[in-house]
Amino acid sequence: MQFITFERPTKKVRVSKIHKKSDGRLKQKANSSKELSDKSRALLTSISSNDILRKYILFKDIMDTLKVDGFLKASIEAVSNAGVGAGWSINKHEDYFENAIEENRDKLVSFYNNSIVSFDNIKDFFGTPSKIAAALLYLKFFGQAVFHVLMDQNDKPIGIDFIYGFVYPNVDAEGNFEDPNFIQLSLDTGKIVAEYSANEIVYIVRPDITGKPYGDMLAESLSQYALPLDIYLQSAALSYLRKSRMPPAIWEVPEGIGDEEFDAIADYIEDQYEGPENVGKVPLVVSGEINVKRLESFPKDIPYLEARKQTREEIFTVIGTSARKLGLTEDDITQEDRKEFFETTMIPLFKFVEDAFYRQIHKRLFGILDWIFSFGRLDFLDAVERATVHMRYIQNGVLSPNDVRAEIGKGPRSDGEGDTYYDPAGRESDENQGSPPEGREDRPDKPSDTGEPTLDDQDPPRGDRRGLIIDELSAFQRFLIKRWNSKREEYVDFFWNTDDAGIIKKVQAIVSTAETKEEFIDAMEQLRRDVYVGEY
Repeated sequence: MQFITFERPTKKVRVSKIHKKSDGRLKQKANSSKELSDKSRALLTSISSNDILRKYILFKDIMDTLKVDGFLKASIEAVSNAGVGAGWSINKHEDYFENAIEENRDKLVSFYNNSIVSFDNIKDFFGTPSKIAAALLYLKFFGQAVFHVLMDQNDKPIGIDFIYGFVYPNVDAEGNFEDPNFIQLSLDTGKIVAEYSANEIVYIVRPDITGKPYGDMLAESLSQYALPLDIYLQSAALSYLRKSRMPPAIWEVPEGIGDEEFDAIADYIEDQYEGPENVGKVPLVVSGEINVKRLESFPKDIPYLEARKQTREEIFTVIGTSARKLGLTEDDITQEDRKEFFETTMIPLFKFVEDAFYRQIHKRLFGILDWIFSFGRLDFLDAVERATVHMRYIQNGVLSPNDVRAEIGKGPRSDGEGDTYYDPAGRESDENQGSPPEGREDRPDKPSDTGEPTLDDQDPPRGDRRGLIIDELSAFQRFLIKRWNSKREEYVDFFWNTDDAGIIKKVQAIVSTAETKEEFIDAMEQLRRDVYVGEY
């Protein structure tokens, strides 16, 4: 905290610089804007009639707002971070699945990764995640994202750079490109800083019903009321608090004290009011008497708080985030909340980027049709649910055991059977056992070489019993958690409906060694995984 000292014949006073008045300068600046010259009027008329200039000014204002509005910035970054977290990959196109060429995939992977040898430009340090995050942010908030295609000395595409700032397509009333095709303006001066041809640009746009550049600029829906009101409310509250700050105490020293002693005492007092808990507290040191009028503290029931809450909710609604997702409420974000955010906000953005990359990069630059750029699709499943899905995939021949093991971070099976795909049709004919359900014709059952008869009146498969064992493990876990006491080891023998001695032995070991419920749950989850991948 910095202080200044005013020397007077009879008194010394030290106050914070924050009280230094600037009303004269501000008032003079306001008066100077009342009179507009003809040139200024002409400029304002030109701006109001030119949609691109109007969008540029709005873009610049929004970029400045992002620097000071925490709610707005956090909401936007939640979108870009979710895109980076989802991941991406180069996958086969569904129309060319059988004939996809691996060499084409290698070309695209090299292009997107763009292995830089010499880092002589700051953008060389921006990896693919940085570029994807920026593209999603701009596409969501400003309605478009622009990449510059990098070429080597042989005019061969080797990578892309995201173009930050205001870039607009230079087109006529019919949408035809004029020269230059794309123009980038400086946010500081408004002057042209770069020009691009359409062949070296990847242009991702989310147009509105008019089809104009920056037509679906999300920020525009907030610019008229929500953002100005939010900034004004914060400024007003900050100004109120600053004006209401008062000395928490008055330290009176003898009137004839020397300068060195006065400064020493003032420094000591200053130290007592440092730290975050003393923000806004300004100690006042005087020699002599002083009258202080204490101000009321900032009330909690003024319209500011309700208005700020409403503007914040509007920002969240427009951008597609929520207060719960940003941790601004006491309510925990649920799995359904995350799923809804991903489906309504992220997947549409992914589709715009995927389509643009396929048409403008894969097809236009490389002539590659058999590979596509794909974002990851989060499934929001817990470990047990994901294990169930994997099991169904294996049973229906969609994935092999090694495919599933790779997804959960394990290597291939050592017995060489991990790449086998099950034949659902063959399994049905071999495993038609038991009495038919009501309504099915009565037909002879084919004897099974594996498994054993069951006591129910259904016809479950006999060969692969992992599903039954996993269900038994889950049921026993729920059963034992409710009876977590010193006699829990006695429950293992009488609970089980399975005759698998190996499983019962493993469960007995888990129950004996687990000291807490959490350790027991973790061990049981790992056992279910082992059962699923065939490692028990």
